[in-house]
Amino acid sequence: DLVDRSTADLWNHPDIKPLFPDPVAEGVRYFRKTGIYPINHGMVIKREIAEKYPWAALNIYKAFERGADGVLVSGCHIGDCHYAEGNYACQGRMVITRSLLKAIGIEDKRFRQTWISASEGTIFQDVVNEMSAELRELGPFHLEKSENE
Repeated sequence: DLVDRSTADLWNHPDIKPLFPDPVAEGVRYFRKTGIYPINHGMVIKREIAEKYPWAALNIYKAFERGADGVLVSGCHIGDCHYAEGNYACQGRMVITRSLLKAIGIEDKRFRQTWISASEGTIFQDVVNEMSAELRELGPFHLEKSENE
């Protein structure tokens, strides 16, 4: 039941907005304050949306295709979410997604799934900083396209 609906133009969709009005200025401000280079892209979607549209794995691939160096998927802890079954389904999909990404040459460290609750902001920060450091060590990612594409 995997359908590619990822051709929607979300880059120009009126309901999709950046977290900060001026992301570049905010990135500079954050770096000056912390000495840590901020992540460049992120997307947060409600669990019920992810459950309703299981083709999200295609969007993970498209993130790499568009030049993302890594992708982090995060959700509530298993068994500790008011969307009782969503993260169980997500866990299964992410196992499949990881194997598909590996099959097309995307290193394991470029894709991560975590279970972090909304009250664990410092843990989320640690995960993002750790993944950012690993991605810097790996260097920029360039998806190699086959001759058929």
